[in-house]
Amino acid sequence: MNMNVALIGCGKWGRYILRDLKTLGCRVSVVARSADSLARAREGDAYKIYPTVDELVHSEDLSGVVIATSTSSHAEVIKAVADGAPGAVIFVEKPAVCSSHVARLLHQEYPNRIFVMDKWRYHPGILKLAEIVASRSLGKVFGVRTERLGWGVPHNDLNAVWHLFPHDLAIIYEILGTIPSLKSSQVQKSFGEVFGVVASFGDDPWVSCSLSSHAPERRRRVQVVCEKGIAVLDDGHSTSVQIVRGPMFSGDITPVVEKHEFSSEMPLFAELQAFIKYVKGEGSPPKTPLVESIPMIEAIEAVLKNKIS
Repeated sequence: MNMNVALIGCGKWGRYILRDLKTLGCRVSVVARSADSLARAREGDAYKIYPTVDELVHSEDLSGVVIATSTSSHAEVIKAVADGAPGAVIFVEKPAVCSSHVARLLHQEYPNRIFVMDKWRYHPGILKLAEIVASRSLGKVFGVRTERLGWGVPHNDLNAVWHLFPHDLAIIYEILGTIPSLKSSQVQKSFGEVFGVVASFGDDPWVSCSLSSHAPERRRRVQVVCEKGIAVLDDGHSTSVQIVRGPMFSGDITPVVEKHEFSSEMPLFAELQAFIKYVKGEGSPPKTPLVESIPMIEAIEAVLKNKIS
């Protein structure tokens, strides 16, 4: 028998979650309210469709629940699921919540049940960068630089920093295994609305992050700066990591560039596969346990308040 899993929210991203859960052999019930969400749930061949979370948890015996609603609704939905389906493991889109205080309360009330969907921690290119750092194949790591630029954000419930920064913080955590302390923060605003930030963390190694929803070009770039060269993932859709070598302090010299290819596995599918295996009792817990996401939430709070450690 297929495992009974629920998806709460079937928006533009939720439809891909529904697709991948079904590919993984799950019987997927969906909570959908709007006409568009209902249409996506039907097109995705959802097992059942419910109008509310309460109706779902009172009607189904659930092993796992994926939450893909707006961030501002996450805390309420998490509690409704955790209380109504006490046997279910919860996988919630990032950020889980936008308050470290609320995150701690949820972790204390529902320990070891809530995990955050940090798909970049499953991206083959990011895993390759983390491997380079762990192996020290390029020597000592000096720092990590991230850029996340584009035009607009898909949701209007929170500012651009809350929507964009969780991706880069998850990347930094996967590569370095920690979130260094904030050193400086320049929050960018237009007409009183936050649209971007330039922030730096740590010293050894250092981290530099630039993100904006008011940029004419789309860019998703991660660079790991080491003593023997720089490792670069040029875009989320890239198929290789570039290793750039050569004297860095000897004038205008063309560097040597190597390409290291990696698998084409989609990170969304990889994280959902890890979640389903765990729910079945066949694998380790998925990345990221809610308690591990708290330092990332705290980092965003510190950046927005320019609270230097």
